[in-house]
Amino acid sequence: MEILREEKRYNVFWMLGTVLSFFLYYFGIVHVYLFYRKVIKKRFMRIVLTYHRIRDDKKTPQISVTQKKFDEQINFLKRYFDIVPLKDQINCGKKNNSLSSDTVSITFDDGYADNYYNGLQILKKYNIPATIFLVSQFIDCNEYLSVKQLMEMKNANICFGSHTINHFVLSELKQEQVIKQINNSKAMLEKILTTKIHFFSYPKGKKKHLNAIVKNETKKAGYLAAFTTENGEIDRRSDLFQLKRIGIRNCPLFVFKVRVTGIFESGIFMVIRRKLRAE
Repeated sequence: MEILREEKRYNVFWMLGTVLSFFLYYFGIVHVYLFYRKVIKKRFMRIVLTYHRIRDDKKTPQISVTQKKFDEQINFLKRYFDIVPLKDQINCGKKNNSLSSDTVSITFDDGYADNYYNGLQILKKYNIPATIFLVSQFIDCNEYLSVKQLMEMKNANICFGSHTINHFVLSELKQEQVIKQINNSKAMLEKILTTKIHFFSYPKGKKKHLNAIVKNETKKAGYLAAFTTENGEIDRRSDLFQLKRIGIRNCPLFVFKVRVTGIFESGIFMVIRRKLRAE
């Protein structure tokens, strides 16, 4: 019942966001905002996008983007953003480097097989790097990526991170279970992929789904950074083990364009989102 309420609330906010994006985009407000941020303030942003599935049916609408929409979105990012691997995004923040353009990284959560069948060809078309956060126990299972597919993707500019062993909500587990989910998933993936796993993504990933114990054990496990599903950009003040991303779903291109400008992360909108609990 609670899940259904959350889904309904999520859909309502997306509908409101779509209507608001229409006015911001077609009345030119977002373009004024971009001019102010980039030209006057000379402020460029770092964002990480969260995808789940790339599929054309309507079975999982909340976490799916069609191939056509995904192609449009990546094409837009290619033209207007510096698209970098996740590691470069994090290193840029550590070094406190000044940006000369908006920078974005692409991530996928869960490791669905359609990332390979429907997403990889588009990423290769535009020569785009991406990171897929894998649930280690799901590998070679129905609907999820196989070891063979992972190895092919590894050779095609795709990196991988951990998303635990079983996708359990970590804040609901005992400490010894948390340690197992965080550490063993890393070890399993490193054995399969024969490469270091540097990044972690919290299952579900909202504030209520992690706590101090979860964050501390993630640090101790040797990850460089960990990601939530809280919406927002990355800046010099960001907690490396509670990094925000921007969730993407199947939406009109004008909505996507508005969503990645950072306008919804600007002061007045963040106040409104906190009031509505729509962060």
